[in-house]
Amino acid sequence: MEWIKCIDRVPDTERNVLAVKQLKSGRLEVCIARCIPDYKHYDYVTKTHTVGPYWVCGGNNNIIAWMELPEIPAE
Repeated sequence: MEWIKCIDRVPDTERNVLAVKQLKSGRLEVCIARCIPDYKHYDYVTKTHTVGPYWVCGGNNNIIAWMELPEIPAE
């Protein structure tokens, strides 16, 4: 498996993935993140709705790359 840059592609369905997030300090961390590819967001400044990817990952959603999670091992 290889890392996929978010500027190139995001997951096509809502699911958890292995992700790299960039902190405000610039440091990179790996986390398990949930991507919602078609998230509908209301912008209070422009008063418009936009649809686009939304990442959930422990209080920081500045996700820069991701990859599929490996298969869970069988018992």
